Amino acid sequence: MFWTTLFSFAALAEAAPQFGGGFGGVTMLRFGCPNVVIDRLDPLVNPGVIPSAHVHQIVGGDGFNASMTTGDVAETAQCTTCQFSEDFSNYWTANLYFKARNGSYKRVPQLGHALQFNDQFSTQTQGGILVYYVSAQPGQITAFKPGFRMLSGDAMMRSRPDTKLKRQNCYRCYTGPNYGGDTGAPCMDDRFAPTLLTAFWHLWKLIINTVSTLRLCLPSHAQVVSDPTFFSQRKLPTTVGHPVRSDIDSGFSCWDGKNLDSPNHQDHVAYPTTGPANFLSLGGSCPSTHPIRIPQLMYEVVWDTTKFNDQSQWPTDGSQPFYLSTGDNTGYGQHGDYVFGWKDDSLQKAMDTSGCMGARCASLLTQDINNAKQCSVKKVVAEDEDGWLDELPGISMPMAM
Repeated sequence: MFWTTLFSFAALAEAAPQFGGGFGGVTMLRFGCPNVVIDRLDPLVNPGVIPSAHVHQIVGGDGFNASMTTGDVAETAQCTTCQFSEDFSNYWTANLYFKARNGSYKRVPQLGHALQFNDQFSTQTQGGILVYYVSAQPGQITAFKPGFRMLSGDAMMRSRPDTKLKRQNCYRCYTGPNYGGDTGAPCMDDRFAPTLLTAFWHLWKLIINTVSTLRLCLPSHAQVVSDPTFFSQRKLPTTVGHPVRSDIDSGFSCWDGKNLDSPNHQDHVAYPTTGPANFLSLGGSCPSTHPIRIPQLMYEVVWDTTKFNDQSQWPTDGSQPFYLSTGDNTGYGQHGDYVFGWKDDSLQKAMDTSGCMGARCASLLTQDINNAKQCSVKKVVAEDEDGWLDELPGISMPMAM
């Protein structure tokens, strides 16, 4: 298994302060960022609009606001929720909601992240986003510049005929408490769950069958289900389930070298000529229109679906009850917004350093989890975050891309 192999290399890196000698020279920053605010704002897609069309969970610097600067974000922030204290960037994704039998909705709470690379901070975030930056060729990767912005995914997507992008958005069903079954690299298994439907079908099978199915959620036993009628014919869970993880891998690793943003927030970046590179891989050459290599960027979110194991609340027809805040219950519409905000050349130094794995690298400064959690942004849109709702916030508003 790829991730298991990576762990063995990472163990060596742990012994040598992670300043070199890691996984074949590749550097992977992996660090947690608690939420700085949960709000219906989107300064990337809907700048200046209050409220935006759907709710996001936002992490990073306190410079976040509906009309935040298109310049150097690091100059507008005073603190950050991220473990690397020089990272004032903002990262945000859609929230997940449970739709009960009576038609009401409730936000699914989040968890911290699995313990890897001796990173205790990320296990204590109690939500937020786990962020990855990959430098697959240290010394040849150009860090993002002040003012850089990017959107990964498509909030309007409900199907994906193009299987080349299957590694850019995926879900893992944990097989037990404490992140059981988390043995595969993000989005790297061909049988990985590409949608919420598949992920929760894995979860249902795990719950309603015998002990022999406990391995079903592991990558080597995962199923990809393509028949849409498959789910409506299944039974509901009757006992405890386990959390679900969402990964958003932008796949963009090439930049045009000129534009810090574009009208759709994607045209200034591109995939290698051979398509999105696999996780921790360099991939093919960059196209002539986008010749500059940039870091791979990935987000990870863990939702605690165990709070909704009560069968009496689930739909009677067996339909999938979990919806992204966009109104999407397929999962294809999961997306990640990014506004770069690292201080000075701190990210470039990390991308130039070989063999970093986890939340320690070169001279990057870190902070304590308690300090990180003190950083916050005042909520702007007055909406109930955690109560039962008659409809998803903003669902009646048109969504822009």
